[in-house]
Formats: sequence, structure tokens, C-alpha cells
Amino acid sequence: MKQKFLHHLGVGAGFLGLIGWFWAGRELGIMDWAAQQVPPQFGGAGLMVGIIIVMTPGFYIWKLINRWLERTLAVQGMYYEDEYYASMDKAAAAKKKAAQQDQRRDQHHHEGRDNNGNDNDKNDGGGDSGGGDGGGDGGGGD
Repeated sequence: MKQKFLHHLGVGAGFLGLIGWFWAGRELGIMDWAAQQVPPQFGGAGLMVGIIIVMTPGFYIWKLINRWLERTLAVQGMYYEDEYYASMDKAAAAKKKAAQQDQRRDQHHHEGRDNNGNDNDKNDGGGDSGGGDGGGDGGGGD
């Protein structure tokens, strides 16, 4: 029970830190500066970019503090973003493996065609009248 209370207290302190971070960014004028960089009709979008610029490092620091706090207090659980990225890594690895298999299969197919003596390009007087890969027209007629 004590661990849980300390964890909640730490998360609350971290959230107060985020509020302070936002206030400091506003006091430094970063958000106003971002809003002034765009035409007046897009001032709201500029303000949003300013908020993103200010809050991104704050949320990263908050994440690090939360993970440190959870490690220190031995809080167990799962991070949803870790599971999300793990599944993305698995999918990327499977896609890479499939691409390598396709490349090997294509390479083997090309090597086989080069070594089998493809008759389509040879002019040996046979019944092939040069119909390409689709086959000839029977050739060798009258």
C-alpha cells in the first residue's frame, strides 16, 4: 500500500512539474513567438506548434521520471507503447525476411534461366518462330 501511495504521489508531483513546464514556456514567450511566425489567419496553428515545441521535452522528461520512479518503487506493469513498438518491430522483421526470401528466389530463378540455355534467344532453325515468352506460332510450315 505504501508503494502505491508513493507512486501516486510521485506521478502527481511529475504532473505538477508538467504544469510548471508549460507555465515557464509561456512566460518565456516561446508560444507567442511561434504564433508570430505565421500569418495572422493561422495564429492558432502557430500557437499549437509553439505548445508542441514547449511540451515535447517536458513529456519526455516526465516519462523518464515516471520510469525511474516505477523502477525505484518496484512497480510492476506493462507499458502500452512498448507492446505497440514490439509488434511493429516484429512486423518489420517479418517483412524484411520475406523480402530477402523473394530476392533469393528471384536470384535463383534468374540463375536457372541463364544456365538452362533459354531457346527463345537462339536462332538454331528449330520450330520456334520467335514468338517470345508467349510461345511461337508453330513455325516450320511450308
